[in-house]
Amino acid sequence: MILEDLRTTTSSGAAVADVWWRHVPDVAGRVGGTTDEWDPFASTKGYPGHWNETQFRGTFAHGIAGRSVTDSCTADVVADAFDSVIIALRVPPIGIMVKNFTVTYTDNGETKTLQVPWKLVGCGSSITDPEWCNPDA
Repeated sequence: MILEDLRTTTSSGAAVADVWWRHVPDVAGRVGGTTDEWDPFASTKGYPGHWNETQFRGTFAHGIAGRSVTDSCTADVVADAFDSVIIALRVPPIGIMVKNFTVTYTDNGETKTLQVPWKLVGCGSSITDPEWCNPDA
């Protein structure tokens, strides 16, 4: 399949994310860093090349349009090369909560959409739920 777009929506309907493509080489091609820095899932402040807390490794490119997804769901991301999508939220001082996002892609020439029910949270003055936000962090 070929990725076309990823859109986030908040309760106000605002698009609030920059989307990045990340490529991680197979384990033999991973130079430096800790095992955690090559993980497929990450959560930190900043965006590729400008992380505040942790360095996640790989090769990054802004945008996903035209990116081909060929990885199998059974791939071993601990050892194999893999690609992933990075969503960098723009968080205002009041915070933001994205309750889902939509991925548009083409599969065998047919445009499809996938609704992903993940919550993405940027803490702020209006989002203080301790499940998501730790004021001591």
